Amino acid sequence: MSGSVKLPRDEVDWLLRGALAAASKDDVTPVLCAVQWTIADGRVTVLATDRYRVHQLYVRAPKGTPDGEFLMDRSQADLLLRLRHSNARRLAGEVVELTWTDAETLPDPAPRKVARRYCGTLRFDIIAHDGADADVLSHTTEQVRGTFPAVGRLFDASSESESERASEMALDPEYVSAARHLRVDRGEPLRFIIPARSEQDAQIAGGSRRRPVLILNGSGTARALIQPNLMLKAVKDYGTD
Repeated sequence: MSGSVKLPRDEVDWLLRGALAAASKDDVTPVLCAVQWTIADGRVTVLATDRYRVHQLYVRAPKGTPDGEFLMDRSQADLLLRLRHSNARRLAGEVVELTWTDAETLPDPAPRKVARRYCGTLRFDIIAHDGADADVLSHTTEQVRGTFPAVGRLFDASSESESERASEMALDPEYVSAARHLRVDRGEPLRFIIPARSEQDAQIAGGSRRRPVLILNGSGTARALIQPNLMLKAVKDYGTD
């Protein structure tokens, strides 16, 4: 099965920057270096993780867009972000069309070299403007093979319960900084929800275990989970050195 979705350039840029901020850079697990795209329920949603955090963002899908799901490799996503038409006056009107082809079932026994049709393909077309004579920048590659982890379910497990909150926790500042890509515009605030502790959490390692911090953008179109660090070393209070 194949399909395509056409989105304004600025929406695609926002989705990819927000997703890539959380995507893994460890090539040992290629599927974690990818961005998962899902078109369903009238939304185009992207999801990425590096095991320690999850970013999820969405925009509204144009009417008539077929449902589908595909994995975009980090290198193709980076290329899409970098490519621009040379005519600056047309940049505001750029449109990106993503076209995917689902993978065919591998034969049994599987071949030593996996042909492209068993991986599926993903193509992007960057269209300069809506006119009939618009220049187009294109790129086609294989989809990333593998099953993306069901990290989206972690958001369903997060809670805004009024139970006892953690009084303090350690967060990686790089992860916190990367959450800025969830904002639709620079003036938009981010909402941080400190997780409540369950009885099970309190019984593990003296209560040192912490649930992920939930971050929401002000537009209600992006969210993230960041796993707190374990404070294995003593952390001094300010002014006690």
